[in-house]
Amino acid sequence: MTDRELLEAAARAAGRSGEAEKIEFDMGFWNPLESDADAFRLMVELRLEVHCDSRFDEDGEIFACVISQCGNHMAFGSSDDDPKDATRLAIVRCAAALAQTPST
Repeated sequence: MTDRELLEAAARAAGRSGEAEKIEFDMGFWNPLESDADAFRLMVELRLEVHCDSRFDEDGEIFACVISQCGNHMAFGSSDDDPKDATRLAIVRCAAALAQTPST
């Protein structure tokens, strides 16, 4: 999935419609892949649990794990050197997975 597709799916999961880059949020455009504040809002709105592991793996990457409150979805993010990048990516990936789940 491209970044744009991830953002659009995350926007759907959060109840926002339209293309992600056209979604205005507070004083700018909504982009939880780049904005800590947008990622935090998304995490809270979707009641996601974040587990950060700032240790490096054998390839030198940092990992973060995000789990949906119901535990049905889990996503990972990684970064070469920034745990915040890894965490934002994991949040958006988990939100996108929630958007793909059919409603019951």
